[in-house]
Amino acid sequence: MLQNVPEKQMRRVRSLLAIAWLLLIASLIYDPISPLLTHPDTHWSLLRLDPRVFDPQRCHEVVTVQGQCFIERPYAIATRLFWGVIIGAVICIVFLFGHESWRRICPLSFFSQLPRLSGIQRQKQITNPRTGKIRLEGVKIDSNSWLGRHHILFQFGFLFVGLCLRMLFLDSHRLLLAAFLSATILASIIVGYLFAGKTWCQYICPMGPIEVFYTGPRALWGSPAHEKTTSKITQSMCRTMDETGKEKSACVACKSACFDIDAERSYWDSLQKSERKFFHYGYVGLVIAFYLYYILYAGDLDYFYSGAWTHDTEQVQRLFTPGFHLFNIPIPIPRLIAVPLTFAAFTFGSYGSLCRLEKAYKAYCLHHDREFSAAKVRHHVFSLSTFVTFNFLFSVGTHSTLELFPEWLEWSLQALVPLLSAAWLYRTWNRSLSLYHKESVASSLRRQLSKLEFDFTEFLEGRSLEDLKAEEVYVLAKVLPGFSQESKVRVYEGILREMLEKKMTGSQESLELLTQVRVSLGIEEEVHFRLLSELGETYLELLYGDRPLMPMSSLSTSSDSAFLASRT
Repeated sequence: MLQNVPEKQMRRVRSLLAIAWLLLIASLIYDPISPLLTHPDTHWSLLRLDPRVFDPQRCHEVVTVQGQCFIERPYAIATRLFWGVIIGAVICIVFLFGHESWRRICPLSFFSQLPRLSGIQRQKQITNPRTGKIRLEGVKIDSNSWLGRHHILFQFGFLFVGLCLRMLFLDSHRLLLAAFLSATILASIIVGYLFAGKTWCQYICPMGPIEVFYTGPRALWGSPAHEKTTSKITQSMCRTMDETGKEKSACVACKSACFDIDAERSYWDSLQKSERKFFHYGYVGLVIAFYLYYILYAGDLDYFYSGAWTHDTEQVQRLFTPGFHLFNIPIPIPRLIAVPLTFAAFTFGSYGSLCRLEKAYKAYCLHHDREFSAAKVRHHVFSLSTFVTFNFLFSVGTHSTLELFPEWLEWSLQALVPLLSAAWLYRTWNRSLSLYHKESVASSLRRQLSKLEFDFTEFLEGRSLEDLKAEEVYVLAKVLPGFSQESKVRVYEGILREMLEKKMTGSQESLELLTQVRVSLGIEEEVHFRLLSELGETYLELLYGDRPLMPMSSLSTSSDSAFLASRT
């Protein structure tokens, strides 16, 4: 949604939100004003406390914790604002407008980029093996390193520990929360100094995989990067401004299949990875456990629904008190142990249950679905679990905030949740890797056709090339009168180059689709290999990547011809 907003304006927005973030931290440390909003005598305030909480004889009518009255006092609202509004708003933005909107305004992303913008980011010397010239570039995470291979599990572990800390210390302890948020900002700056690109967002921040979870292949109102034809800067891709103020890419290739460049491609690229599966299925249980634990601990819904957990002044003192209260019986497991135990049990329980669901659904599709594929099965289970989690989160998790509003507004907002999530599920359900590739190649074909000196208007009945669907673009390229063989070869060469540049030649779907395009355009196989040879002379790295380079004259050997064929 925000991908087309100029970077100059977005920097101002990020700066303002970063300042607001710092003010929030400051209010956690010192805030003499907002407690007035929660005082029972402030009748116009939505946050004012019920007078019964001050009466020991009647406080049980409002909130109880493990059968005992919970005595409340006027409190500063920063913790309730952060946990009850800001966190929910971030997830809602990601689900509705895509990661691209949040990533362009995220305060932590802003802080992580400060070393680069200040010109103090750590760099290393790189020597060009051909020319011997030395250049400086930022340090990147090695994709083969432990963090490069297991960053999803690392981020999930970060999230797990963070939620445990929140439940035990940070829900209501303002100074500890201020320290935690400050430490997070400092960590993002340090990572931004040590490593180039969006290393913090891609490899460290626990919000990274959460954004993938709620976005899916695309958000409800997200933009499709693979169909963009007017600019190479897509979605939340790293960008900067040159001396003239014009935007240009600042990508340093810190991660392959970057989520910021093309969210859907990143989604399909990681779909079958075991760590991604563990995060997606485990996160469902983690969310359920987080909100359910308030009930398991307090014994009823009052404690959670009232929002009293955001200003419980005795939260830290209760670390060694009974962590469960079931059927009016306290369970003598210290809260310090009960919290991570509950989270772990639900995480692994959810993972196991959804794995069994995926297996059962796979068996069903194997016998009833002619277009069966393992990727399709997992995509459907992923989408369904996101749908259920989003509904649970915003129908149960936001209750303590929504109940502050008039009843008609609360019910209206609650009614929007299933409607919006159903619209997202409808938009997501039939997406597939083959459809993504088909649209990508059609977009590339559209770009190549637009470069030809040919008047298409008389054949399109007033429409432009951008208005055509993928199938229509293929038909147009195949049957267009006056479309010479030279033009077809030029178009095919452009498509081939783009697919190699995007590293989209590694899947069976893309290879079959490229073959279909070649046949539709009437390009012979000999011409295909000639184009590959010419591309190899100019773009050696496209064909070989990290493979040792060799003279293009040696491509006549069968092994190298097979290698080139495997690349396309």
